[in-house]
Amino acid sequence: MIARAMKYCIKTTFRHSPFWSLALAVVSAVSALSVLVNVRVLERMIDGLSGGTGNPKVFLAIIFWIVSVLAMNLSLLSGKYINIHINADMEKNFMPTVIDKYAMIEYRHFESKGTQDLFYHVNASSYGDIVAVLNTVLNILSAAITIVEIIYVFSHAVLWLGAVIVVLMAPLLYFDLSAAYIEMRQRWTMTKDIRKRYYFQSLFADENALQEIKVFNSKDYFINESEKLTQSINKDLKRNIGRVAKNKLCIAAILCLFSLLVVGASSLMIAANQMRLGTFVILISSIGVFVSAEQRLASGLSSAVRISENVNILLRLLELDEVGDGDGTTDEAAPENAGRAVNAPENAPASFPENAPEIVRKNEAVIEFERVSFSYPETENVVLNDVSFTVKRGETVSFVGVNGSGKSTIIKLLCGLYKPDGGTIRINGRDVSKLSPSQLAKELSVVFQDGQHYMLSLRENVGLGNIAGLDNDGLLKDALAAAGVRDLFQLEKGLDQKLGTLYADAVNLSGGQWQRVIIARAFAKPADVIIFDEPTSSLDPIAECEMYNTIHNSLLKAGRTAILISHRLASCVVSDRIMVLRDGRICECGSHGELMNANGYYAEMFLKQQSWYK
Repeated sequence: MIARAMKYCIKTTFRHSPFWSLALAVVSAVSALSVLVNVRVLERMIDGLSGGTGNPKVFLAIIFWIVSVLAMNLSLLSGKYINIHINADMEKNFMPTVIDKYAMIEYRHFESKGTQDLFYHVNASSYGDIVAVLNTVLNILSAAITIVEIIYVFSHAVLWLGAVIVVLMAPLLYFDLSAAYIEMRQRWTMTKDIRKRYYFQSLFADENALQEIKVFNSKDYFINESEKLTQSINKDLKRNIGRVAKNKLCIAAILCLFSLLVVGASSLMIAANQMRLGTFVILISSIGVFVSAEQRLASGLSSAVRISENVNILLRLLELDEVGDGDGTTDEAAPENAGRAVNAPENAPASFPENAPEIVRKNEAVIEFERVSFSYPETENVVLNDVSFTVKRGETVSFVGVNGSGKSTIIKLLCGLYKPDGGTIRINGRDVSKLSPSQLAKELSVVFQDGQHYMLSLRENVGLGNIAGLDNDGLLKDALAAAGVRDLFQLEKGLDQKLGTLYADAVNLSGGQWQRVIIARAFAKPADVIIFDEPTSSLDPIAECEMYNTIHNSLLKAGRTAILISHRLASCVVSDRIMVLRDGRICECGSHGELMNANGYYAEMFLKQQSWYK
């Protein structure tokens, strides 16, 4: 797994930043090889100076030594500079890969417990781990080259000292890697407690949580729980620090004994005229170089394990199933009228004209479910069982039923977020499973119950439903009017007013106003079908009634086909047809009046809700 991650990271960095990746490899090699040059030149320089002669070779050795020192320092500086460019190239070229992957992953993975950890760890900045692996590999190679050079230096001076270093490498690496593993395991095991403690502490900065903490006087509970976690974390820290300290003491003892051995043996050889002064100096100075290289090697090896684990999480995400690419038909080959109201005249604005022409081809089927069945992944519960229905052009159809009856599932299947276990779903006669995501997106506009509140301008909040019309003030204002929020035109900066809490001059909206802005976003998109999934959950009953009347009138003017999902059955009165779901099947279908006269399941639910207001 580690080798796989390293191979992927090296290939990826060289693919997205070939020049700078190669430059970093060259700089790393130059830095490693400069160590031997520096040591050998220093030896000759000292020997020449100690001889008291004016040999020109001494001055040449001094120049070479200065150059080698500069080369090592420049390598460190240039390495940092090169990494800036590699990170910039990776951010530019790799970041879209992660974002695109999130957009293309099959929706079932987002509701699977087995993949939640992937989504928590992987984000657009995960390229940093890939670059870190490249640096780690180069550091390991550089440290290994340096150690080989130091072994050569000691062996060249005193053969048995070189053999001692080779023998010492095993225990030094063992103790260093053991210490690194303890620290790494500590990070893994403590992450959960640290996240939980941070969560407890963050509650006091959360507006919604803080009001409950004040009302229920739960402050002391969260403080005490946070303190327990802190004590547990500190206890683990102390225990692990002690274990790491033991390993570090063993390393220090080994290096201390080795240093005494080198100094003692070298001093005796100097006294016996068996070693030159230059050799003595480089042996003493090489001890520090050896220690540093060995620590870099151990650190690099432990980092490779830790970072590779993060990269393997990224690879698991990139290997998740993606939404199919459809039948290969390009977006340009889509029908001419796909993505806009069929009855709209060619030169009509893509918004809400005051006098829309009569709806044509009223009886044409826009949405068809043919014997569709579905069960959610990792469950055996059948949510939809052999469901068939048709929604005609220009129709407004409501789906009602108790929680878990399959209402939202129908929407997810229609939007292509899930694939049915059996049966066929068609939009404008085209099989949804054979449409690419971009083709399907042209056909539908959706108002989700928990639609996004973008901390951006009013223009962007509405215009993100139709990027091409982002600068079309008329279209955006028509969409806002259709959603019943003309009062937002009166904001100080109009459509360019910042919303939310991110900016000092921003205006935060009420829950109902945000809901209407989300509805306006859906109206701004010139799609043939518009879906409302609990669009008025933030509104009171009176505002909800007004909202549904506004939606209904806007749909009539635009000639759009609409699907509504709501728990409040009073909102269904404006629908042309109501489909009642029960136990994964459509048990009743008709207008509000027809279903009330039938005195069945729908009438029973409606009368129960009606009694709440009496």
